[in-house]
Amino acid sequence: MYNNKIVLAFTNLNNVMRKILFMLMAGVHFIACNPKTNTRKSSDLVQQNLHGDVQQLEETSYVLDSSGNKKIDSSVRIIVFDKAGYATRYMNKNASGKITFDEAAIHYNNGAIKEFLNKVDGKQISKMSIEIDNDGNYASVKTYDSSNKQDSYYTDIRENDYGIVYGAKQHSMNGKIQSGFDLKYDKANLIGGSYTDSLGIESYSFVNKLNSKGDPVEQTSITYENGSPKNETVTYKYQSYDEQGNWTFCTTYSDKGRATKIVKRDFIFYK
Repeated sequence: MYNNKIVLAFTNLNNVMRKILFMLMAGVHFIACNPKTNTRKSSDLVQQNLHGDVQQLEETSYVLDSSGNKKIDSSVRIIVFDKAGYATRYMNKNASGKITFDEAAIHYNNGAIKEFLNKVDGKQISKMSIEIDNDGNYASVKTYDSSNKQDSYYTDIRENDYGIVYGAKQHSMNGKIQSGFDLKYDKANLIGGSYTDSLGIESYSFVNKLNSKGDPVEQTSITYENGSPKNETVTYKYQSYDEQGNWTFCTTYSDKGRATKIVKRDFIFYK
């Protein structure tokens, strides 16, 4: 939710939030298994706080208006996992069912992520290539545009004991810093972080409160626009969980207590 953030659609967001959410997506892409251990403990299921032998997750969100009426928002999100628990495909569909994001995730033999390739209607939209060193640590990250021309790279890559990259800096090809992020985790659960702009100035920060299951129940955030902070608090209430312990229905509320969105999740499990 909070960083799945990320692969939900953001049609109505302004340019600043689009940039922030792009950085968030980059952070999520880095969240992969620890190449040193090749165990399910470091799988994408663990990173996303999912339980059981999940084969596919489909998440549909609905925006609620001021009267409480719902309509499907701009995206249905689908993630496909292999039997080891590693994500192999990410998809977004808009309200009409058209695929707007279709990304394949390729892994090294030890489970480390090697490449993300986003192609829609057979045409490349973007690509991220990752190299690991002899110790299995992430060493090099490069991104490519729709023409397969490299358009950025990452440095100062930092990962924790779970193999999650919690910090890095993105550079343009001329070496200029585009952005950076520094995330904080409680084990494998995201509890906060901050994002900086090309000048190294904080552009967005957030703190998550988790329940006993590791799911977020509240997120407070600050977005800086033209130097002015915008504070926001969102709470999450979970109405149902499946037998595996995964939440299946959640409602989000604004800081004024108004319900703003409901999210439904459907799971397919390996037999």
